[in-house]
Amino acid sequence: MRQVPADRGPGPGLLTVQEAAQELRLGYRGCLAAIKRGQLPAVRLGKAYRLRAEDVRAVVTPTAVATATPAHGRAPQ
Repeated sequence: MRQVPADRGPGPGLLTVQEAAQELRLGYRGCLAAIKRGQLPAVRLGKAYRLRAEDVRAVVTPTAVATATPAHGRAPQ
């Protein structure tokens, strides 16, 4: 994850929507839509959103591998 220099940016551990979008490889509007849908936690400060870097990392870090179900809908025996 890219480190934001201390002399600029929203603060330690916080990302702008644009920075989060770059980390997630989304467009700005796609990232904003994910925030508005509640898929990406963010806090609104005035007119701007800020996201915690660890919340953005949690979106792209797999927590568990799902067991795939065959297309015909029956579980393997």
